[in-house]
Amino acid sequence: MKRILLLEDDEVLSDGIALALKREEYDFIQCSTLSFARKILLKQAFDMLILDVNLPDGSGFDLCREYRRMSRIPIILLTARDMELDIVAGLECGA
Repeated sequence: MKRILLLEDDEVLSDGIALALKREEYDFIQCSTLSFARKILLKQAFDMLILDVNLPDGSGFDLCREYRRMSRIPIILLTARDMELDIVAGLECGA
């Protein structure tokens, strides 16, 4: 089973994403804060990260950079931002 960490502070959106991507072979662990996601990442291994960029306690960009130093697993960034600079920043941090 593939384990996916989903970091999204909007509970309704997080549930919707998990529901839309749900398959028997996927196990979603949902987090709503950067600090909680960091704690989970220290305890468990994941096959993919889906990270919101704008969080109440930080940025998904930061977690992407941190985790990219330790792992080459796929990382997807979620954001409502659509400026080219934000897209480049996401790619530069390792998403």
